Amino acid sequence: MSFNLDKEILFWGRDKVPSREWGGRLPIALIFPEKKNLALSTLGWQAVFRSLIKEDDFVVERFCGQGEDEKDFKSLDNHLPLSSFPIWCFSLNFELDALNILRYLKKHNFSLKAQHRTHFPLLIGGGPLAFLNPFPLLPAFDFMFVGESEKDFVPLLQNLKRAYLQGAQKNDLVELALSWDCVLTKEKKARRVFQSSFFPAYSLFVSNKSAFPDTFLLEINRGCLYGCRFCAAGYIYRPFREISLKTAKEIIKKVQPKKVGLVGTALTDWPYLKEFLYWLAENKIKFSLSSLRIEALDKDFLIFLRKQGIRSITLAVEGISLKIRQSINKKFPEKKFWEVVSNISKLQFNTLKLYFILGFPNEQEDDFKELEIFLNRLNKVRAEAKGKKKKGLDLIQISASILVPKPWTPLQWIGVEDLDILEEKIKKFKKIVKKFSGIRFSGEKPILSHIQAVLARGDEQTFSFIETALNENSWIKAYKKEYKKIKQYLKEKDKDTVFPWDNIIQGINKEYLYKEFLFFYKQKQTSSCKKDCFKCSQCGISKFIEGKNEDII
Repeated sequence: MSFNLDKEILFWGRDKVPSREWGGRLPIALIFPEKKNLALSTLGWQAVFRSLIKEDDFVVERFCGQGEDEKDFKSLDNHLPLSSFPIWCFSLNFELDALNILRYLKKHNFSLKAQHRTHFPLLIGGGPLAFLNPFPLLPAFDFMFVGESEKDFVPLLQNLKRAYLQGAQKNDLVELALSWDCVLTKEKKARRVFQSSFFPAYSLFVSNKSAFPDTFLLEINRGCLYGCRFCAAGYIYRPFREISLKTAKEIIKKVQPKKVGLVGTALTDWPYLKEFLYWLAENKIKFSLSSLRIEALDKDFLIFLRKQGIRSITLAVEGISLKIRQSINKKFPEKKFWEVVSNISKLQFNTLKLYFILGFPNEQEDDFKELEIFLNRLNKVRAEAKGKKKKGLDLIQISASILVPKPWTPLQWIGVEDLDILEEKIKKFKKIVKKFSGIRFSGEKPILSHIQAVLARGDEQTFSFIETALNENSWIKAYKKEYKKIKQYLKEKDKDTVFPWDNIIQGINKEYLYKEFLFFYKQKQTSSCKKDCFKCSQCGISKFIEGKNEDII
């Protein structure tokens, strides 16, 4: 797909978004309830802002912050007060942001529940959590927009704008929104919307304040073909879509950035990756890459990356043993992995980052013994490849997160292990790593993973837990205080469990997910998705694309 970039806008450094007159327009506050550096590196939030400021119907101002500082309530663009906006649109990206959202309401002395707020502002939630599981936060919102913003969000707001300018009150606007399939409320199901003619998200703001300083971020693909059973992105962004080489080059030619960061869950599955990177290098444009798949890292490609100044390679191992990787459907070509590690060391990359996940209930002592053998070999391969050179692969950084079962994945039924078990697993991993010089370990706090799991699989009753966190100004204090009430969300679920997110028509067949859940315990791997969903009928997405599976849940 080609795209007309003539009217595209980009703001560099301290460039300011021009202000608009409010007359005849709908004022919208676009709020990212986290720190500014995260906001400036989140493409979805920026894509919404870009699509809205292109239309003359709206006055849009950006707000970001955790709701604890006065500056969070003044817009980034023209320092306007949040209280003056009748529409508040929150970007929902991380479970723990729920507390920040309630802080925004409390600061303005608004009731935390939408049913008790009869006047403006109208609160709209959108973003990944809105079509994953928005129900723990649903009581705070007038409605949720379910799906990708490129589809239907602007027309929906234009519809609301016309009514607003004619004097409609907040409840009138909610009633009007209910006619849209993508709108979710307590009383109404929603159907996820997505852009079928894919055009990528990319940076609207390039700043040294971003989590990726002075880097123009470009989305290469959306979704993932591999079907790892713990990964929500591989399921909620089906069908898999990717950018064309022509479009990627058009965007870069128009923008002319000094550095490009490629974003995607499956970068190395983009068939044009190497050709595009060579083209960037020829044009003296620097680039950075997120996690790469082992299969794509042949020696010539690694030599090219090293020559371009890439000093660090990130690989996702995920499971601590072959058994666990088979359980989670992680394709991991071990022979190729050792070849890649050897080449990384020979080519004198500075750092190798490896990601693992702990907390799968079938992890046993033998799996940790296998992990120790794996790390021992890792150290040997690195040293052998380095030889007598003074420099080689100096640091291997290992990060271990804790499993958080996500809705719309095969592991949505799985139980979360108790804190003492998870803490022991982290200690065991750390103890093994300490045996090897040049390998560092960082692990997640299990209590935070428990809190995220409660919010990930919670329902509207979970809102009281978020209220307690607000009153205590602490997730951990709230967890300890409310544990007896919230522990139900950590338990394994049976096949017939009715989940709150079943009220979202996502397109994935629940029976398909449960079959994959059973394969987890059988350590049975299934093949990756095809790029053309119409050639497959396994998960239900092909029917969803055609609009034929409204009753799929």
